[in-house]
Amino acid sequence: MEALQDRPVLYKYTLDEFGTARRCAVVRGFIDALTRGGPGGTPRPIEMHSHDPLRYVGDMLAWLHQATASEKEHLEALLKQVTLQGVEENMQEVVGHITEGVCRPLKVRIEQVIVAEPGAVLLYKLSNLLKFYHHTIRSIIGTSVASLLITVEEMHLLSKKMFFNSLSLHASRLMDKVLEEHGNFVFYLFKLKLLDGC
Repeated sequence: MEALQDRPVLYKYTLDEFGTARRCAVVRGFIDALTRGGPGGTPRPIEMHSHDPLRYVGDMLAWLHQATASEKEHLEALLKQVTLQGVEENMQEVVGHITEGVCRPLKVRIEQVIVAEPGAVLLYKLSNLLKFYHHTIRSIIGTSVASLLITVEEMHLLSKKMFFNSLSLHASRLMDKVLEEHGNFVFYLFKLKLLDGC
């Protein structure tokens, strides 16, 4: 890459090709981690834990965090000798492109977990987990306009919205129960007053 920095067109083309090749490898690796697990079955496939929403989402995000960090290290090694201005922006752009391919499968799986309405406590935990990984992955990528970060932020907002909806529903049920019990008590007092008046 050091030799190509004097030829901007070839330099940009090479970075784009590297990003496209790595993007395919990351998507394939993510799907394999979800469905096949590691070599020899260790670690087990992430989807084996889909019955435990917090672990399922946490494992997917942890895998993506590790993959994002590895891809940035690969780029840093590739561009180590480059002295051009804007190398950091190039790395952010390419890492964003590489991780963009996993957005759709990640979003679909997290939406399935959130929409299943696992309860207010679990939704709160998921919201905080998503917020944590958004912050952690943003520190690696360095920009908040990457598609992966936008997807994680959307899922964070969705889980937060569903948490507040679940909380509101639970509160309204409790209020209905209190009003029902209170209404029965008023009716009982009214009956007693009628009987006393006879």
